[in-house]
Amino acid sequence: MIRVVGVMNIIYFVVDQRTRKIGIRRAVGALKKHIFQQLFTEALTITFLGGLIGFGLGWDLNAGLTGGYYYPGRRPLKGFDYYLCNQYSRED
Repeated sequence: MIRVVGVMNIIYFVVDQRTRKIGIRRAVGALKKHIFQQLFTEALTITFLGGLIGFGLGWDLNAGLTGGYYYPGRRPLKGFDYYLCNQYSRED
């Protein structure tokens, strides 16, 4: 739901800033379909790139907090995991 509001704000801002340019394009002969396609493509591109950046940052943040990237069959012990393993191995 938050993404929808974000995309709506992007489109609103773009249309608000480009009202004059859109009017000139309409006066020259551009169809509503072409203007819509341009705005929709721009919004999709911005949303897709934002999603990729967010995914990448989340992946790296997760790797930083857990002590490394997870590979099947291998999980490095760093940070809090290492502390817990040492504590439990010392108990008798």
